[in-house]
Parts: sequence; C-alpha cells; structure tokens
Amino acid sequence: MNSETKFSDPSLWIAPAAVLIVFAAVISLGYMLLPQKRLKLLLAGLIGSTYLVIFGVHYLNIIAFFVIILFHVFAIRAIHLESEERLKIHPIHIIRRGITEVMLPLYFALSFAYFLSPSIQERVKDPVLSPSLKQAVSRVMDEFLEAEKNIPQAQKQIAKNYALEQTYDTITRWSDPYRVYFPPVLAFGLFLMLWGLGFALHWLSTWIGALLFVLLRKTKFVVIEKRNIEAEHIALWQQTTTKL
Repeated sequence: MNSETKFSDPSLWIAPAAVLIVFAAVISLGYMLLPQKRLKLLLAGLIGSTYLVIFGVHYLNIIAFFVIILFHVFAIRAIHLESEERLKIHPIHIIRRGITEVMLPLYFALSFAYFLSPSIQERVKDPVLSPSLKQAVSRVMDEFLEAEKNIPQAQKQIAKNYALEQTYDTITRWSDPYRVYFPPVLAFGLFLMLWGLGFALHWLSTWIGALLFVLLRKTKFVVIEKRNIEAEHIALWQQTTTKL
C-alpha cells in the first residue's frame, strides 16, 4: 500500500471507480425507464460505439463491442421481466436483477483497453521491473539483517545492496523470456480485481440507480400508475372440468 505504483494516490482508482458505478447506474435506469425496446437497444449500441470511438477500432475492441451488446441485451430482458412481474415497483430489486449483465461486459472492455494501452505494451520492451518488486525484496532483507546484532550497520547496508542487486538481476534475467506475456496477465489481473470488487460495485451502483429513480419521481418526471393485471396460475385438468 505504500508503493507509489499501488493505491497510495486515491485519484488513480477512486475517480474511475466512481465513474463506473454512476455510469452503470444510469444505464440500468435507462433500461428500466425507456418505453420501447428499440430505444433500449439503441442505448446499448451507443455505449458500445462510444467505447470504440474512445479506445479505437482494434479487433479486441470490436470483440468488446459485441460483448457489451450481447450482455446488455440480457440485462434489458432481465430488467424488463423484473419490472413487469412485480405487483409493486421496487427500483432496487429491478436494477439488481440486471446489474451484473450491465457491469460484466464493462469489466471485459476495460481489461481489453488496459491491455492495448501503450504503457502496458511498453512493459514487453522495458527491462526494468516494477519498483514494488525492489521494495518487497528490500523489506525481506531488512527483516533478515535486523536479527544480526553483531554486524555493523555499514556492513549490513553493503550486504543489503549487494543482495538486492543480485536478486533483482536474477529475477530480471529469469523473467525476460516471459515478458511478452506480461500485458495479457496484467489485463486479466485487472479483470479479476474488478470482478472481485463486484459485490461492492454492484451494490453501490444499484443504490445510486434507485436514488436517481426516487429523484425522478420527486420531480414528477416518472409517475407510477396502478393497473389491473390478469395473472396466470396452474390448475389440474380435473379441476377445470369440475368448474365447467
């Protein structure tokens, strides 16, 4: 956590996470409120097209485009069914029904964009490994040398620098043949991290979508009307003939 390459700078992860949460909430609310299915599909297409415009036309981004469309079709269906099958409108339950299908393709898309980013692609050519690796090795050496009370501090520092350099060089030489696999591994790691945080991201997005729905009701932009609905139920053939 103290490494500059991790989460010490909140702007590196809080702002993008907040944008993702609000974005998914607005999308889910749109799928809930838009009156016609073609408008919902148009919104899904607009989301995928915007992704292509921002990150460029690449075969991975084209795959991400179709993944977004496919999963958002499932989200549209899930949210529509939840809206129609409920006797009373509960926006939290309705949005939660399709929030996974809304956010999962966004995780895929962000992972592909991360994989194609120049900074990640440069990791294949960059001989210098992550600074956090040196920090981890340095901490291990400090803990090991602290137990040696009879060695002067100057000698400890010399031994530490030598061991650190040798260890780092060994790891660098060992990793050279596998450097080409760094970008996909890092991209997959980003997807796993987003998916692991999904329980919090989905919950926050659901509640934000519900709050937006409440605000729209307060401003009379959305009105809930009551209507009579005929419901189906299962009956045995003998029961129906007896009634007749």
